[in-house]
Amino acid sequence: VAAVVALHAVGVSLARPGTTAAALGVVALVGFVVAGLARVLAGSPDRTDPDEMPSHLTQVGGAATCGALFALPGAVAALAATLGWPAGIIVTSGLAASSLGVAVLAVVRRQVPQFLPYATLGTVAGATFTAAASVPAGLPTGVYAAAAALLGVLAELVRASTPPPAVTTEPSRRWSVVLEGALRRLPRRSLHGAWPVSPAVGAMAAAALPVVIALAAIAPALLAALIKPYWTLTDVWAGPQPQLFDFPAGAVDGTNVLAALLLTITAALAATGLAGGRPARAVPVVLPGAAITLLIAPISLGFGWPNSTMAALAVFAISMLGLALTPPPPIAERARSLRLARLLVFAIGLAAGGAGLAGSLATRPMTLFTLGGAVVVGAVAALAGRTQTARILGWLFASIMAQLFVLTAGLVAGLSPVWSAFGVLAVGAALLVAAATLPRLRDPVATREAATVEWSGYAAALIAAALAFDSPRHIAALLAGWGAVLGVSAARPGRRVVQRRILFWAAVGCEISAWWLLMATADVALAEAYTLPFAALALLVGVLELRHRPDLSSWVAYGPALVAAFLPTLVIVLATDTSALRQVLLLLGAVATLIFGSMRRQQAPVVVGAVVTALAALHALATVGPWLVLIPVGVVLLVLGASNERRRRTQERLRGALRGMR
Repeated sequence: VAAVVALHAVGVSLARPGTTAAALGVVALVGFVVAGLARVLAGSPDRTDPDEMPSHLTQVGGAATCGALFALPGAVAALAATLGWPAGIIVTSGLAASSLGVAVLAVVRRQVPQFLPYATLGTVAGATFTAAASVPAGLPTGVYAAAAALLGVLAELVRASTPPPAVTTEPSRRWSVVLEGALRRLPRRSLHGAWPVSPAVGAMAAAALPVVIALAAIAPALLAALIKPYWTLTDVWAGPQPQLFDFPAGAVDGTNVLAALLLTITAALAATGLAGGRPARAVPVVLPGAAITLLIAPISLGFGWPNSTMAALAVFAISMLGLALTPPPPIAERARSLRLARLLVFAIGLAAGGAGLAGSLATRPMTLFTLGGAVVVGAVAALAGRTQTARILGWLFASIMAQLFVLTAGLVAGLSPVWSAFGVLAVGAALLVAAATLPRLRDPVATREAATVEWSGYAAALIAAALAFDSPRHIAALLAGWGAVLGVSAARPGRRVVQRRILFWAAVGCEISAWWLLMATADVALAEAYTLPFAALALLVGVLELRHRPDLSSWVAYGPALVAAFLPTLVIVLATDTSALRQVLLLLGAVATLIFGSMRRQQAPVVVGAVVTALAALHALATVGPWLVLIPVGVVLLVLGASNERRRRTQERLRGALRGMR
C-alpha cells in the first residue's frame, strides 16, 4: 500500500520540477526514517542477539532503504532542474546523489548488514534510471551507464567487506505441488554467518543492465573498429581504402573511450575486490573492458588507419597472452562466470586479430609487421603457456604465421613461390629441430606438444612441395634438404624403434627421390645412375640396423641393397646388347660381393654374388667375348676352400656352412 501511495504521489508531482523534487524528497526521507526505525526496533534490549533481526523487520527496512536510495537521485536531479541548471549538471547531480548514498552505506554498513542487498538494488535502479534520462537530453549515455555500473559494483564491494548477519534466509527457488494441483513455495532455509547471495553474483547482477546500456552506446565505434578493416580485402596491398577513414555518426566521440574506461575500472574493482586473494583470476575479468577501450580509442578520438589496425593487433596480443599466461580454474571447481569471462576474452581476441590482419593487408610493410608479431605472440604462448592446451595452440599458431611470414617476405622481395618454398621448408626444419632439441619437448609428459610441433613441420614440408610442384629441380632440392632434416628428427631421444625406422626410411626415400629427379632433369639415361645411389643408401640402412640388432638376418639387412644394385644391370646385360664394360663391371662387382659374404659369413652376399657371377659368366661364354680370361677367376672363387676329401663330405660341409650364415 505504501509503495502504491508513493508511486501515485510521484506521478502526480511530475507536472513541475519543484513538486517532483518535493515528492521524491519526501519518499526518500520516509524511506530512511522507516529503515532507521526497523533497525532500532530490531536492536531493543529485550533481544539476546542484536544481529538476529526478525524477517518482517528485514523486509520492511530493506524495502524502505531500497525505495529511499531509488528516490534520492531523482529528488536531487529534479531540484537541480528547478534551479534552472543545464541538463548535464542535472543528470550528473543525480549520479552524485547515488554516490552519496553508497558513501553513507559504507559508513553504517555494520549497523544494517541486513539492508545492504536492498541498498544495492535501490542504488543501481536509481543510477540506471538517471543514465536512461540522459538519452532524450542528448548526453553521453554510455558514460552515465558505465558510472551506474560502477556504483552497483561499489555497493556490492561494501557488502563484501561487511561481516554477514548471524542468521539470514536463502531465497527459495523451488516449488512443490500439493493436493488438487496447487503450487506451494518451499520454505526458505536459514543460513548462519553467510550471505544468501554472494557479493560476486550480486555485483554481476547489479552491473548487468547498465553495462548493456553502455555497450549499446559505444557499439558504433566498436563495430567500426571490427568491420571497417575488411574493406582492405577488396584491393590487397593497394594502400588504405577510403572506408578506413570514414566512420559512422556516434563512432567519433571521445566519451566512448571514457565509458569503456569506466567499465574497465568497474571490472578491475570487482575482480580485485571479489577474487578472494587470487590475482590471476582477475585478469580474464579485466581484459574485456581493457580490450574494448584500446580497440575503440583510435576511432573514437578521430584517428583512422594505421592506428586502428595497431590497436586491434595490440588487443589480440594482450587477449591471447593474457589467457595463455594465466591458469584456468580447476575442473572440479564451479567457476562458471570465470570460464565465461575467459571465453569472452578469447572471442574478443579473435575478432580483434581478424580485424588487425585485414587492416594490415593495406600495405606490404604492415603485413610483414603483423605476421612477424603474430609469430612472436604464438612463440611466447608456446614456450610460457600455463596449460598444455595453450602451449599446443601457441605452437600451431606460431608455425602457421611463420610460414605465412616467409612466404609473404618472398613475395615482397619479388621472389616466385618456387623460391619462397625454401623459406617454408626452413620453418618446417626449424620445427623438427625444436622438437628434437628443446628440453621441455623431450620430456615424456610433453608428448602431445612434441607431436604437435613435429606434425606442424611435416605440414610445412607438404606446403613447400605444393609451392614448387611445377619445378622438378626445386622439388629435388627440397627433398634433399628435407631428407637431412628427417634424419635429424629420427635421432630424437625417446622415440620408439618403429618410429625411428620409419623416419629413417623416409629420409632415405627423400634423398633417393631427389637424386632421381636431378638425374631426370639432367637427361641422364644411364640406369646405374638411378639404381646404385639407392643401393648405397639401402646398404647404409642395413649396416646401421645390424649395429642395433646383431641377430638380424643378412637377407633383411643387405637384401634390398643387393637386389637394387645387381638386378637392373643383370637384366640389361642378359636382355640387351650392352657394352662389354658393363658386363665386366657387373662380374667384378658380383665377385667382390661373393668374397665379402664369404669373409663375413653372410648368406645373402654369398648367394646373390654367386648367382650373379654364374649368370654373368654364362652370358659371357655365350657371347664369346674377349673377356673370357675373367671367367676362371669366378670359377676358382666358387670352388674356393675345397679339399681333397671325398665329394659327399665336401658338399655336406658347404651346405652346413651356408646354413650357418645369417
